Amino acid sequence: MCMCGTVKKEKEDFKKLYEGIKNDVVRERIRASGEWYIENAAKYRFWFYVFTILGIVSPLAITVISSIGADGDGAVVARVAIAVCSVFATFSSTFLAVSKCKEKWTNYRHTVERIKSVLVKYSVEEGEDSEKLRSLVERTEQIMKEEHDRWKEISEKDEQVDKKQDSGMKDTGGKNNQDSGN
Repeated sequence: MCMCGTVKKEKEDFKKLYEGIKNDVVRERIRASGEWYIENAAKYRFWFYVFTILGIVSPLAITVISSIGADGDGAVVARVAIAVCSVFATFSSTFLAVSKCKEKWTNYRHTVERIKSVLVKYSVEEGEDSEKLRSLVERTEQIMKEEHDRWKEISEKDEQVDKKQDSGMKDTGGKNNQDSGN
């Protein structure tokens, strides 16, 4: 099954969990949030696998091409192919590090699964509808707040690393410490 079919199926399954909520505002909030997490988890999972595979295959291709030992015009083609594979390998590892695909994928996946769990519990809970709804809203909003807090923490760590790298560049006159001969 393709990724689009998987996402569509998961959205249909998710709809069964929230469609019994009588309050339109709450139902729409949960629908929109859940679908966003489903779509983004699938998107980041896809990119994580694409760039991980590219990062594995590119160096292997470089090894194979280098070991062939072509002559003449073949040597030029081999050097170009090695350069292209090197660019792919470098780009894929850089993209994965900068975009944090795996972290986002797992974070969004975890969040939507927690929301699903809360919706299942809501559907079997006893009590007055208003109390059940209030509890549902509190739990789902808390889950989304925790996800946002995790995202914010990751962003702040990235900013701290960037600041340290920037100050390291200033301290060495534009060169990082490894390049200064120390």
